[in-house]
Amino acid sequence: MQSSIDPTLSAPVDKLNDDLLSIIFLETCTLSDDQLQVRTVLSHVCHRWRNYALACASLWTNIDWRTGMSVERALVYLDRSAAAHIAVSIRMIHPPRRALSAADISDCRSVLHNVVEAYGRISNLQVTVEYWDEGVFAPLLRRDEPLSMPHLQSLAVSNWDATAQTTSRPIRIGASNLREITIDSCRVRAWPTLAGQNTTRVHIGGFTLMLSDLVLLLLSAPNLSHLSIGAVCHETFLANDLPDPTSDTSLNSARSQLSAAQACRRLQHLDGQHAVNLGLLCAVLPTTVEIPYIGLIQSGRFNDDWMTFLSIESMAGHVSEIIIAPHAHLVLIYSGDQSVRRLSYSGSWGAYVVHSLFSVPRATLCMTVRRLSIGFAQWPVLLDSDVRELPDLRSLNIRIDVDKLDSRPAEHRVRFPALKELDLDIDRGYYSYAMFSTRLVRSVILLAIIPIVRYLEQPGNADADFRYRAWTMGGVAETAFRESCEELAGDDSEDETVRTVARRLGESGT
Repeated sequence: MQSSIDPTLSAPVDKLNDDLLSIIFLETCTLSDDQLQVRTVLSHVCHRWRNYALACASLWTNIDWRTGMSVERALVYLDRSAAAHIAVSIRMIHPPRRALSAADISDCRSVLHNVVEAYGRISNLQVTVEYWDEGVFAPLLRRDEPLSMPHLQSLAVSNWDATAQTTSRPIRIGASNLREITIDSCRVRAWPTLAGQNTTRVHIGGFTLMLSDLVLLLLSAPNLSHLSIGAVCHETFLANDLPDPTSDTSLNSARSQLSAAQACRRLQHLDGQHAVNLGLLCAVLPTTVEIPYIGLIQSGRFNDDWMTFLSIESMAGHVSEIIIAPHAHLVLIYSGDQSVRRLSYSGSWGAYVVHSLFSVPRATLCMTVRRLSIGFAQWPVLLDSDVRELPDLRSLNIRIDVDKLDSRPAEHRVRFPALKELDLDIDRGYYSYAMFSTRLVRSVILLAIIPIVRYLEQPGNADADFRYRAWTMGGVAETAFRESCEELAGDDSEDETVRTVARRLGESGT
C-alpha cells in the first residue's frame, strides 16, 4: 500500500516557532526529577531540536548533581548555561547498596569547585553531604573577604555527617540580601553579608551559635518571617558572648536594640530543634513580639525554659484546644481560631508536661479550653494537678492503649461542669485484629472506661446526660470491638455495670 503522506512535507511539530519550543522544553524538564537526562533526550530528537536546545541557555540553568552522576556532563551543562543565572544542587549522599568512596568525594569536589567559579551567576546554591570533607567546601571556607555572589537568592548548606564536626573556618559568602538561608551543622559568620531586607526564612543549627551573631541576624533581616534553630545530626548550643554574660544588663541592652530597630515584627514561625539554651533567645526578643506559630522538638527531656520558648503563658485566655498525645511525647495547643499554635515534642518527658501545663501559675491557661485530648496514662496526672476546674471544657478525648491499662487512682478532684462529649480512642497496641476479643474488651471496660465514666458521673462534674463513645481503627478492628460489646451486653451473668457500658458503646458505634 502506498503512503498518502508526502515525505517531503514537514511534520506539524516542525511548524512550532522557537518561543513555543522553548516553553515545551522548559515544561518538560519540570516533569522529571532527573532534569539532566530529560535535557539530553530533548537534544537528541532531531537536528533542529538539538541545535535549539544547545543554544537555549535557560534550558541548562538547573544543575542538579548527585553521587554517581557524570561530572563531565554536569560541567558541559554549566558551560551551556552561558551567561544565564544558574540554580545549583549538589548532593553527596551514598548511593543505594554501597558507601561513599574516595572517587565520589573527588567528583563532588570537582563539581562544586567548577560551579563556584561561576559565582557571579549563581542564584540558588544547595549543597548536602553525608561525609564532611573540607576540600569539597574549600572555596566557601574563607578567613578573608567573603566570596561575592551578588545574584544569590537562596543558600542551603547541610552536613549530615553525624560523626564529624566541621572545620573551624566559617562559610563566608557575600550576598547581602538572600531570601532563604539554611546552614545545617556548618559555621557561618558575618550575617550582614548574607541577610538583608529580602530575607524571610532562616534555618541554622548544628554548631555553637553565638548570641551576638543571632542578634546581628535579627537586626540584618527585619522582614524575617520563619526562624528555625537546630539540626538533626548535631546538637545546637546557644552561647552568651555578650559583654558581662553573667548579668542581665547585656541581655536587656540587646532586647532594647532589637526593639528600637523593630526587629522580628514580621516573625510568624519560630522553631527549635535539639537546641540548648533557647532561653537566651527569649531573653533578647522584644516583649512586644507576638509569634503565632512556635514549635519545639527535643530528643530528651526539656530544660526548664521550654515553656518560656513556647510563650505558653502569653496564650492565657485564648486557648481553646490542648492535645497531649499518648505518653505525652507530643503536645499541641491552639487558640480559638487556630491563628495561634504551639507544638512541642520530646522523647522522654512523660507526665512532666502535664504537671507543667496544669500547674498553679498557669491555671488561667486552661480556663478557656473547650477541647482536650489526653492519654489514659496522663489522665490521673491531670486529676492530681493544681487545676480544680476546667469550666469551658465541652469535649474530652482519652486515648487508651490496651496493652497499658494499669493506672493509679487520682487523689484530688478536677471538675468538668460543662462536659458534653467523651470520646474514648481504643488503641490495640501490640495486639492483632484477631485478638480484639471479648476478654480484651472486657478488660478495657473494667480497667479504663468504667473508672473514667464513674469519675465524670459524680455530682458537679459533667452534664448529667453527657454522651460517650469508643473509637477504634476501623475495618476489622471496628467489627471485632462492636461484636464483643454486643456479646458482653447480652451476657446475663456479666456485671451489670459492664453490661451497661458495653451496651452504650455498642449503640454509639465505633
